Amino acid sequence: MVLEGFGIALQRRLKQVAGLSVTREGKYSTGLTRPDYFDWLAT
Repeated sequence: MVLEGFGIALQRRLKQVAGLSVTREGKYSTGLTRPDYFDWLAT
């Protein structure tokens, strides 16, 4: 969801804020509940 539809819309909206930069770092098939697959908190 964040990687595609919502993430793109949020990035476009946030780019309109002066002095703010946005970098999306989505990874397919990951989530906050699967740190054994990809540990977002550590990243």
